[in-house]
Amino acid sequence: MLNVGNFLNSDWEIRQVASIASLIQQLGMSVTPSGVPTYSFDTAQKSTFYTDNGLLSRWQGQVG
Repeated sequence: MLNVGNFLNSDWEIRQVASIASLIQQLGMSVTPSGVPTYSFDTAQKSTFYTDNGLLSRWQGQVG
């Protein structure tokens, strides 16, 4: 049996995958008169992961 934790409880052993696009959401950039760039990012963003509902997040059994 693969992923026994998910077999026992459907909330266990679910893969969380980092979302590259959400890690670098730049809202704007400005340059100061001295030439120093200043970046602003989305501070309201609370999660940088998404739930993967693929085959690795489900329990599997094999009979042989």
